[in-house]
Formats: sequence, C-alpha cells, structure tokens
Amino acid sequence: LEDHSVDNRGDVGSWVRKQSLQSLARIFATDSQAFQRLNERDDELAIRLLGQILCSTTEKIDRLRVAAGQMLEILLYEQRVEAAGSRLCEGLEQLRRLVPAQPNDS
Repeated sequence: LEDHSVDNRGDVGSWVRKQSLQSLARIFATDSQAFQRLNERDDELAIRLLGQILCSTTEKIDRLRVAAGQMLEILLYEQRVEAAGSRLCEGLEQLRRLVPAQPNDS
C-alpha cells in the first residue's frame, strides 16, 4: 500500500496499491474474523494497516479511492473485532460514527 514507484508509464505503484487493496478486500470479505486474528497476533500491524487504508481513501486516483473505500467498508461493517479497550477497537468505533453504513441496493 506504500508503493509509489514511477517510471515512463507513470505511477506504476498505483497498480500494486490497487491490487493490494482488492486482495485484502477479498480476504477480509470471505473471513469475518481475519482482522480480529491479525489484531491478536500483531496489534501494531493491524493499526498500521488501518492507517494505510485510510490514507488510500485520499488518493488522487479515483479507482484507488474506490478500492480503499470498499476495503474500509468491509473492515467497519463486515469484520468482527472484539478486543475491548484496544486502540484498534476504539479507532474502528470512532470511524463507524463518522462513516455511516451504506444501505444495500438490493
């Protein structure tokens, strides 16, 4: 999520960032306990990952902002993270208050 490589084709790191976000989204969308397990094993990594996803929501490139927004929505509303008092849980709760769930279109 931090690859900002540039060559004569432009921001080639954006391809890596987008694919990373999409891969994470697939993992977390299919396993509602994945973020919980990550937090239990390495809470600093879980917090860093959340921070990088939040940073990605401010990308200049639309498709990256969309991918980051989808990933954030999965973390906020599909993942079950239960670690009362942890910084990650507190941060997720604050984000849930700021980013309301979107109603399903179906």
